[in-house]
Amino acid sequence: TSAGKSIKVEDKTAPTAPTVNPFGDNQTTITGKAEAGAKVTIKRGKTVLGTGTANSKGTFSIRIKSKQKAGTTLTAYATDKSRNTSAGKSFKVVDKTAPGIPTAGKVTYKSTTVFGKAEKYATVYVYNGSHYVGKATANSKGTYSVHMKKQKRGSTLKIYAKDKAGNKSKYRYVKVK
Repeated sequence: TSAGKSIKVEDKTAPTAPTVNPFGDNQTTITGKAEAGAKVTIKRGKTVLGTGTANSKGTFSIRIKSKQKAGTTLTAYATDKSRNTSAGKSFKVVDKTAPGIPTAGKVTYKSTTVFGKAEKYATVYVYNGSHYVGKATANSKGTYSVHMKKQKRGSTLKIYAKDKAGNKSKYRYVKVK
């Protein structure tokens, strides 16, 4: 019998793909979970946006330079200490940005419409106090027109926009002349 020859088993197994927490277009820090100690890389296409290392519990927090546009697809990869890289985990940037306050034209006690500009395709809601008056969707140019019953002179209309992601603008107040 010969002398024994020791060998080390090498790590050739790639880590599982990281999981990523919901990431909004108003954020610059991406968080999630990966194999403990793995280097996590965030890419947009071939562009590296940021890297970080998962802690001993497997959580990571990576700061990227700039906010990303809603709907953009990003991919997270985990690379272990033996340089094995996981499959990519793709995720979409979520719309978390509220629309701007809609504009509104003059409204008199004889008016049957409120018109103005708002974020493209946002739904514009009109209330008189807590009473619902009407709504309309802004078109591709951002213009809207809400049909309504005539409103009492001196009352105040409360107008706001809500985008498809459910983000709500601040209010525009319009006094009925």
